[in-house]
Amino acid sequence: MYANQVKDLEQNRVETEIGEENLRNIATNYQSIKSILFQPR
Repeated sequence: MYANQVKDLEQNRVETEIGEENLRNIATNYQSIKSILFQPR
């Protein structure tokens, strides 16, 4: 997902600002999911 987004950005298929925002959202979602899945017990 992240890699596809980067590819689109590099090929200018997506407006840069929107693309960067999407990458930030993906990263944030990833961190959230990771913290939920790997909570210290």
